[in-house]
Amino acid sequence: MQEEFTQILLNAQNINLQIRQEAEQKIQNARDSNPVLLTEMLVKELNDEEKPIKSRHLAGIVLKNMLISKNKRQREILANEWISYDENHRTNIKTLLYKSFNSESHIIRNTAAMVLSEIALIEIPKNCWGTSGISDMLNNIEKTTNPDLKETLLTFLSYIFEDIPFENIESQISDSLRIICQELENQNESIKKSAIKAFIHLISLSEKKLTNIDDINFIINLILQGIQDQNIEIASLFYESLIKFATVFYQYLSDSIQKIFNILISSITNPDSQLCIKAIEFWTSICEKELEIQTKLSTNSESKLVYHNFISQVASHLIPYLFENLQNEYELDENEWDPSKASVVCISSITSVIGDSVISIVSSLIETNLTSSSQKQQESAIICFGSILENTSTTKMKPVIEQGIPIFLELFNKSNQQISKWTSWTISRICQFHPESIINQINAMIETFFNGLTMGAEIAINICWCFHYLALGLGDPEKETGILSNYFQNIIENLFLASDRDDSDETNLRVVSYESIIMNVLKAPQDCLIVISKLVPLMIEKLDIINKLEVLSDSERMKQSQIQSNICGILQSSTLRLGVEISNISKQLLESLFNVLEIEESFAHQEAIMAIHSIMNQIGEFFSPNIPRFVEFLIRGLKSIYQQNLSQISVEVIGELFRDFPDYISSRSDEIINLILEILNFPEFEISTKICYFTCLADISISIQVKFEPYLDLVMEFAKRICELDFNQKNVEEIVNFYLLSKAAFEVFTGIIYGFSRVNQQSRIEKYIKQMASLIEKISTIPFEFQDVEILQSSCGLIGDIIQCFGNDMKTVFNPLLIKELIKMSLNTNDQNLIETAKWVSSIF
Repeated sequence: MQEEFTQILLNAQNINLQIRQEAEQKIQNARDSNPVLLTEMLVKELNDEEKPIKSRHLAGIVLKNMLISKNKRQREILANEWISYDENHRTNIKTLLYKSFNSESHIIRNTAAMVLSEIALIEIPKNCWGTSGISDMLNNIEKTTNPDLKETLLTFLSYIFEDIPFENIESQISDSLRIICQELENQNESIKKSAIKAFIHLISLSEKKLTNIDDINFIINLILQGIQDQNIEIASLFYESLIKFATVFYQYLSDSIQKIFNILISSITNPDSQLCIKAIEFWTSICEKELEIQTKLSTNSESKLVYHNFISQVASHLIPYLFENLQNEYELDENEWDPSKASVVCISSITSVIGDSVISIVSSLIETNLTSSSQKQQESAIICFGSILENTSTTKMKPVIEQGIPIFLELFNKSNQQISKWTSWTISRICQFHPESIINQINAMIETFFNGLTMGAEIAINICWCFHYLALGLGDPEKETGILSNYFQNIIENLFLASDRDDSDETNLRVVSYESIIMNVLKAPQDCLIVISKLVPLMIEKLDIINKLEVLSDSERMKQSQIQSNICGILQSSTLRLGVEISNISKQLLESLFNVLEIEESFAHQEAIMAIHSIMNQIGEFFSPNIPRFVEFLIRGLKSIYQQNLSQISVEVIGELFRDFPDYISSRSDEIINLILEILNFPEFEISTKICYFTCLADISISIQVKFEPYLDLVMEFAKRICELDFNQKNVEEIVNFYLLSKAAFEVFTGIIYGFSRVNQQSRIEKYIKQMASLIEKISTIPFEFQDVEILQSSCGLIGDIIQCFGNDMKTVFNPLLIKELIKMSLNTNDQNLIETAKWVSSIF
């Protein structure tokens, strides 16, 4: 049987599709019928030194996939399934996996380490791994003289440290650090590389345990010694550990920072070295850390965070070296990461930390090189100038920009494509971050931009962004006229010409051109509306032509869909600007948009629905004859669950139709509710992706009132899953996710109460009130520092809705201690509305 199983595993890797699929199906059938037996056969295959490497390796991968999934819910299911197996069976699997650590094949050893680590990550948090935790593995690292086994043990620990929660390994962190630091000095390069990888993942776990400055300085010196290793791969890994260590233990770096600077600068000044990028990235990471601390200190003046101001101290010494890297030529693909690109990012990051102070540091470098006869020096100056624009003030930059614009325009018009490309990039960033600085030279710039739209595609794209950011920064739809009013029609016409260039298909030019048109339409002042009104029929005509194109290939379909999407975006933005005036042409416009939806293979359905939705909002009741047709497309969109954006926008519009046009959609409520409930129970989606679907039920329940009753049990079951959601009450991301779900649940609860009470049928939902109360009570258990005013308001508001609907007697369903805590937290906020609501709730209890 095992021999036959080996062949199945080999067949699952066969180049013949039919053979491969048949083998994969056999493995799946075994998984479905007897997973315990399958795990046993897989681990035996992996452990058998006489079997082919290919079958053994796949056996390990299949076994791993029986333990882990990217989907959180599925991951929990798989973990529980593994724990449900007999303990002796699990022990046998782990024993054979550990035995494979001694395999002659590196691939098999690594695969066994990966699979065993997944088992450990399941069992350790559930206290099923054993009382010693990973101590046995640590001891074996110290005892073994087998270099392959030592390397594999370190690889196993690397996988563990990458994913295990701190609380599950806290007691073994000190021993782990001691043993792994010993192996960082191992002379065997394979062992050393595995030790560094494990160390990198261990750093974050060590933050609370490693506080002795002598130990920290010892480790830093160990790392600094490592980054000078003659083996580039090892030195590179040590650089990664330095970046991670310095970020986590930033507060302890003051004794070492000068030494770090001296060692790293030798790599930065050697652009041919593979380590140059790593050394630059170290300083970028310090920038990010200091920026993070600045942000926290600005919001909490009493914070005890340590801020060393390293970047301010090194900037004037570091930036000239980074500037030199901008001038070097690299024989790399244009999109490949190199020291020049890393230097650009680092200069920009330094600017984000020190702000206007960077201007005096770079000014002489830019002035000297901008007027140089060397193209590379000019290019470096232009790039450097563009890199400091984002985080400097317009007050300080305006005179510098005004002085530089004539030079930039001259370089743009007279230089080669490379200089023009970087000049247009820098000017686009000026338009983005300091648009007010170019007002006095707007005429010359606009004319230059029009010329730029006819140049190379990269340059034209940058110019499209110039127009985009000028509209964003200088436009104002509330004003009667604006700085760009006189140029508006020419801007739109030239952007359209750029979008129709022959090379727009080969680049991103068409998309960027249309996005720029959309921004100009949205931000145009009132005196440009006449141009926008003339734009709509032209876009309808263009869309009709695109809709009727005969499409013969996937690439042609993709091109058609892209153009449809772009035109729909312009029509949507134009509708928003023209308001009710769009009704003059709405019939023709809607027909063109519906024709996009008629093309089932089109990828532009989301944009078409959004454009139709905008028209619906503008023309109100005049839209009602189109609702039956629109609903058909929305239901089709709702069913497109693997196109989540389309499905979600469809359900959001459906909810709005139930709110604003209930008489035209209520007849489809059963079909829609069942679809939504099906999606809510779809196992492949995280619960957080289902919020908009759940919220839609609130709109439907208000609309159809007691007709919603047959679905109450299913809806409340989903709400129960939200209430039972397990999350870390000190993890901000998990709390935010829970709050979003809770907000959706509160909307549904409120919708149900309102819908039934409107027709005096609240008694039908009384049995669900306790479940509603349980979610409120769970909210009250979250610490105050993680509370959200909106959620507290929703909690107190729902209490009010329940009491108003059912009377004071219903207060007995609430836990008075938890409600008291909820009231206390609400009263301690600065939100006056919430405080008033909390006082009223307090008066009831």
